[in-house]
Amino acid sequence: MKLVIIGEPSPYLDELLQRTGYADALILPVFPKPVHSPSMAQIREQREALLKVIASQKTATILGLGGVALKLFLDVGSQTSVASYRGRPLTIAGTKRQAYVTY
Repeated sequence: MKLVIIGEPSPYLDELLQRTGYADALILPVFPKPVHSPSMAQIREQREALLKVIASQKTATILGLGGVALKLFLDVGSQTSVASYRGRPLTIAGTKRQAYVTY
């Protein structure tokens, strides 16, 4: 199974993926450089490019890491709680793709 992760890459994440058999996972950061508390406008500037990559990975499982990924998936800027969505599939706004989100 192919895995696409929306979130910040890190050595720890790489190690976890290696240990669990997902060393070939595609990790896509929302921003080229980390942005502290991005606005919804900043997230939306990156959204289309990320959705194109997701669309090209037709059989992949999509996993978002954190609140920025959740806002990107839902395309809403209001308060969104990862805890409310963690562990259950959600549909990425404007698509038919399902994704999961965690911390």
